[in-house]
Formats: sequence, C-alpha cells, structure tokens
Amino acid sequence: MSKQTRFASGDEVIGCIPLQLDENHAKEIMALAEGVENFEDIDNFGTNISRFTLVVELYHYEPSLLDSILVKLLNSLVANIHFPDKSDIGFSHKSLLALILLKRLTTVRGYKTIIQFLPHEVFMLPKLLSILEYYVTKEKCNNLENEAINMLLVWFIIVCRNPFDFHSFAIVLMI
Repeated sequence: MSKQTRFASGDEVIGCIPLQLDENHAKEIMALAEGVENFEDIDNFGTNISRFTLVVELYHYEPSLLDSILVKLLNSLVANIHFPDKSDIGFSHKSLLALILLKRLTTVRGYKTIIQFLPHEVFMLPKLLSILEYYVTKEKCNNLENEAINMLLVWFIIVCRNPFDFHSFAIVLMI
C-alpha cells in the first residue's frame, strides 16, 4: 500500500507515502466532516479538528488521492456553512467548524482544486462581504474565527474572479 522513502543514509525508514487512499482514512475523514452537523460545543470538537487535520495531512505529498471523496466531503462541509441573515452577527459554531475543516482540506489539496467545487455564483458576493465586514469591525477574533476568515477570503477571491455584470449586481443592491 505504501512505498518507502529514505531521506537519510542507512536502512531506517523515515517516512511512507501512501499510494492510494486508505479506506479507513476515507471513512474517518467523512465521519468527522459529517459530524459537524451534530456537534454541540466547539471546545469539545478540538480533538476532532486535530484528528481531521492529522488524517488529511497524511496525503500532503499525494493530495490527489483524496479526490475520490472530495466532492462528497466538500458537499458535507459546505452544507454546514450558514451565512447569518443579519450583518451584526457572526457565524454559528457549526459554520466556523465547517470553515476550519474546509481550510485544513484546502491547505492539503490546494485551493485551485477546491475552488472548483465551492459555490462561486455572484449571489454569494453580498453574503461574503457582509460576514467579512462583521469580522473586520469585531474588536477581537479568536484563533478559530481567524482560520475561518482565511477560508472566507479564499472563497471571496473565487467569487470575485468570476465574470459578472456589475449593473445587475447594483440593481440587486438597490432593491
């Protein structure tokens, strides 16, 4: 299942690079992503964030191995990101957690691959701007919010790169 790679002299194995996505890893990654929907307290979910990061980072040198579960994984995470209706409140803990896991996945798989599967229509622009403005005006953000903001900025760049008619966007804002 793995090929051995040596970085030092001698017979000692320093690291292993996976040749395929381990079925147990795939199940665990999916279970952790789908678990976002049911979690209660973000402080207690810290071990799950760490575990998700650890398992996903095993595929850092061969991130394309994650492609077999990527669409389902992203759909599961994006489904838990709910933009607030009002501009004076931030994300729920569930949305923050989903964004953090999405950021960790993006770090390993690469943003160019991930952006293909994120919603990137122009209707996302006001939502993204509103929530980014909220966090800019917030006096102090914790580490979890900072990670979520980083992912939001990547998402914002994706939406802004899409060509759209400014006139239709301006009309929507005036209504």
